[in-house]
Amino acid sequence: MEKEILVCIDNEQNIEKICNNAIYCAKKLNTNLSFLHALEGLSVDKNDFSATLQANDIDKILKEFYEKEISYAEEKISINKDLLAKCQEICEKQGVKSNTLYLKADLKESILKLEKDYKLLILGHFNENDKSKHLLRILKATNIAIMLAGNKTNDIKKVLIAYNGDEKFIIALKKYLNTNLFKNLQIELAYIGHNLDMLNNGRKLFLEHNISVGVKELKDVQEFLNYSNNFDAIFMGAYRDFIFRNLFSTAISKEIITNYKKSIFILK
Repeated sequence: MEKEILVCIDNEQNIEKICNNAIYCAKKLNTNLSFLHALEGLSVDKNDFSATLQANDIDKILKEFYEKEISYAEEKISINKDLLAKCQEICEKQGVKSNTLYLKADLKESILKLEKDYKLLILGHFNENDKSKHLLRILKATNIAIMLAGNKTNDIKKVLIAYNGDEKFIIALKKYLNTNLFKNLQIELAYIGHNLDMLNNGRKLFLEHNISVGVKELKDVQEFLNYSNNFDAIFMGAYRDFIFRNLFSTAISKEIITNYKKSIFILK
């Protein structure tokens, strides 16, 4: 069976953006979509139980927590099933087949259990809050390619590939050079520093698959970030132990995924 794309849905504000990016990828890769929502456990402020804690009434504490969790779950299940149904409706209008997965479990653990059956994971974009830190852990733990859905929801026409000649990144690239993902795109390979021979070797890799690319040497990270704004998406390599190995430090990697608001593909 052809592997599908796993799409994580977290809130209503992200639905249209994530769905449109997912539909773009489904059409490019000629596959279907699975929309996932994981209902994680209720986090309750200890102050909610201050009165009962003083009374040291364990049964009452447990009963109160249970009632809160049931109420929380019922409300979330109703809302999130509606979100998943809306995703399917958007896909149906675009002629893309989809299904939904609704799990009561930790999101990262759910993805790690499911990922072997999928070719690409699509997540919402990052920002500076606790949820983003959670998503960063997911990004580092997973073993399949990831797309961070950007604000741009129309077709991707022009992409910048952060290329460093790393063997593992080349292997990851080759998986997708045999698909339509890079077809009919304007592509540039960029490297921070001076290594034109390495960039030209990357160009040859694409030419072997009848894809023409440009190359660009950039002097520093800021120039890379500025230059990347001319493109619809960034492609990068990533590994479990060190994101964007040999190209950026982990801190700078986080800066890019936090501040770059268009789509980012992280190939593995």
